[in-house]
Amino acid sequence: MVRGKNCYYVPVNVNLGDPSQLSRCIDGAELLGQLQSNERMTLVVLDACRTMFGNQERKKEDELKVQMEAPHNMADVFSTMDGAFALDGDHDMSPFAEGFVAFMEKPWISFADCSTDINTYLFRTAGRLQTATQSTSLAMKFYF
Repeated sequence: MVRGKNCYYVPVNVNLGDPSQLSRCIDGAELLGQLQSNERMTLVVLDACRTMFGNQERKKEDELKVQMEAPHNMADVFSTMDGAFALDGDHDMSPFAEGFVAFMEKPWISFADCSTDINTYLFRTAGRLQTATQSTSLAMKFYF
């Protein structure tokens, strides 16, 4: 959810019409700031819709990209493109989560190869309905 210039992660069971529940939302910039480190690498994986107002239509004047810029040596992996919905799937996990878990378990798979394999899996299972994206500022190679 975007409010002003801030991007928030909203749990699926939050009622945005109830102001008392807004405290359950997580400020994205604050979260990434806490995770940032010059000495370590951080990988943030989000299996969530990237829309401003849940299932409501965007208004033209509200056209603000829901983006998170990765701080130094961090990679953000999103289960879908900006402005899109993430599929829930028919099983215990979403199509993105199924692909992510399956491919990160491959020995010595690189972050880049894992990302490509996830999108290939999503294309096979979800058609053109969902494409994973990432924002990265990694300063070193990463292998699972």
